[in-house]
Amino acid sequence: MNEATQRLPGVCANASERLTDLRRKSQAMAQLSWDRTRNTARAADDYVHDSPWRLIGAAALVAAEVGYVLGRR
Repeated sequence: MNEATQRLPGVCANASERLTDLRRKSQAMAQLSWDRTRNTARAADDYVHDSPWRLIGAAALVAAEVGYVLGRR
């Protein structure tokens, strides 16, 4: 029991360091994900503004296909 009591502070310090490192990495990954999402949304917005009729046509085609499939059942 004495040996375990002596090792406990080192184990706690090691766990605390790992938790801090994990928290830092998690925050960095969340920021990277947010940045990528924001860039993708901007690119999609730019594409829609540049050629809206392509998107409208594609949406109409998908809607017609879904209607056809659901109408057959």
